[in-house]
Amino acid sequence: MKKDIGDAAAIEFAVGFYDALGAGEDIEFAYKLACNAIQWAGLPEHLTPVLKKCSQATRPKTNICLPDLRELFNNLQSEKSLSQQFSYIFEALANVLEMTLQLFIVSTVRSYEGVIVDEPPEYLKKAKPIKKIISEKFTSPSLTTLHELARNCYHLVDEKAPDELKTMKECLGKTFIMGAIGKLLDDLEKILPPESTKPRIINKAQVGKRLLDYVIPEISKYATKIERLRSAVESNDGELDLDINVWQKALEMLIDTVTPIVSQVFVLKSLEQVDTTSGNYIVRVRTYANAVVDVSQKIMPFEELEEYESNTSALVLTCITQRNES
Repeated sequence: MKKDIGDAAAIEFAVGFYDALGAGEDIEFAYKLACNAIQWAGLPEHLTPVLKKCSQATRPKTNICLPDLRELFNNLQSEKSLSQQFSYIFEALANVLEMTLQLFIVSTVRSYEGVIVDEPPEYLKKAKPIKKIISEKFTSPSLTTLHELARNCYHLVDEKAPDELKTMKECLGKTFIMGAIGKLLDDLEKILPPESTKPRIINKAQVGKRLLDYVIPEISKYATKIERLRSAVESNDGELDLDINVWQKALEMLIDTVTPIVSQVFVLKSLEQVDTTSGNYIVRVRTYANAVVDVSQKIMPFEELEEYESNTSALVLTCITQRNES
């Protein structure tokens, strides 16, 4: 941030930012769109957020869509390096968790936007940390930051929430026997051993844990250490007793576990062109559904759109809806 940002502007930015990420856009596009969202809301702080860029060589890649497991596993067979195979699986797993948390966060913020901004007494303790994280960290959506924000959103969601959001919360808070995911976590500790002074769970495959409280923070520890993981596997090739099939099963299990969240439909609409003669607008619609981003265009008359700044080509409308089962 160049300076402090107001609560209303921070919420507008966060919703626009995570909306765009959830619809499959990259971080730079999401940043620009979110700044325009502040401007569209009639707030003067659209120049306050600053996107801190890393070099092209070190910029992390974020793949919002769920991986095609068949394609991913086929690609593994073409990788000669065992270390590349394991890092490939781990990156896919971390990306699934990022997408899952982003969808839960934006759904919560949309449902409780007024509560987060106004902080009524009954929600004060739960809303304040969300507002703080959004104001200070929302331009750096690492897995650790997303987990911190999602954890606070989890405690905000109550019985007044939409059923879809309560289902998403239940998914994050449900205890399950970790199985292959637990074995993968054990492997990660073999590859990069934790400090010996810290207590740790062994044989995690037999233990029941929750995604939000245990699995995600454990994966977060290694999300910024992918190069170290790769190097450690290379230097100990054959000595660590790692099984790539176990990691594949862990990824499959994770995707099955987060299905109630990623089955949501996520729609982003952006203004592409204005026909001043007819008064119609050409709007590009990006729809996330069933782990696929679909892009289409539609013509909308002026009366269906909110008043907008004529010099912008940005956010018009974003929304979250539940997927209709056929």
